[in-house]
Amino acid sequence: FTYQYDTFTGIFSSLERGGETISMDYSIFRAPTDNDRNIREEWERANYHHSQTRTYTTKYAVDGQTVQITSTVNLCAVTVQSIMKFTVIWTIDGAGTITCKIDAKRNTDMPYLPRFGVELTLPKSWQQVSYLGYGPQECYIDKHHLAWFDAFESTVEDMHEDYIKPQENGNHYHCRKASVGNGTNGVTAYAATNFDFSVSNYSDYELAVKKHNYELEESDFVTMHLDYKNSGVGSNSCGPQLLPQYQMNDKEFEWEYQLKF
Repeated sequence: FTYQYDTFTGIFSSLERGGETISMDYSIFRAPTDNDRNIREEWERANYHHSQTRTYTTKYAVDGQTVQITSTVNLCAVTVQSIMKFTVIWTIDGAGTITCKIDAKRNTDMPYLPRFGVELTLPKSWQQVSYLGYGPQECYIDKHHLAWFDAFESTVEDMHEDYIKPQENGNHYHCRKASVGNGTNGVTAYAATNFDFSVSNYSDYELAVKKHNYELEESDFVTMHLDYKNSGVGSNSCGPQLLPQYQMNDKEFEWEYQLKF
C-alpha cells in the first residue's frame, strides 16, 4: 500500500492499495434540505460551502511497525474568520490500518455546523454496502425513532433517497461500523463510540445545485461520509429552528475512528 499525506491540508490526499485509489478531505457542508432554508443563509454567509483546511505544524514519528503523524489544523473559510482549530493524530500500522484521533475547538462566534467529518472519494465499482447502525431507512440524530440498531446490507444506489428536490439524504445515525466495496477491495470504518454514515453515487455539489431529481447526474466515483456529527433535520421550513441538542454546535470535542482497507 502507498499513502500520501498532504502537509498543507492535514489529511491523506491519496490512499492506494490493491490497484485501487481513494482520497480524503474534511467536510462540514451538506446539500441543504428544505428545513435548512433559513440556516442555509447563515451557513453561506459564513462561507461553509467554501471551507478549507490549512496546517500550522506537522511532525511524524516511527515506532517499530507504526508511523504516527500529528498536525495542528485550522479549518477556515475564504474571507471569513476561523471556523475550527484542531489537532489530528494519524497512526498507521504495518497492515495499513489508519487510526485517526481529533481534538477540536470550534469558534462559537460562527453558526452551528451542518456536519463535521471526513469525505472519502471511492472507486465507482465499490457499490456494496454494509453497516452496523440505525437503519434500514435514512435517519438522523432527531429522526431515528422509526429505525433500529442492527447490521444491514445494501447497495449505494439503494442508499439514495429520491427526493423531488435534491438535497442531503441517506444518512445513518449512531453507526459503529460501515463498509463499502466491490467484494474484492473496499474500506471499512470503525469507532468505539459512534459516527454518522452515508454513501452516494451523487456528489454533494450535485445534490446542492440541481433543482429537480430528474436533473441529477451520477458521478464517476462514490462519495462516502463519516461524520462525528451530522446536524438534525428539524422542521424549520414551516416550524421552529432546529433545537440546540440536535445541532453540530459542540464547543470542544474529541473523535476517534479507524479505517481498514
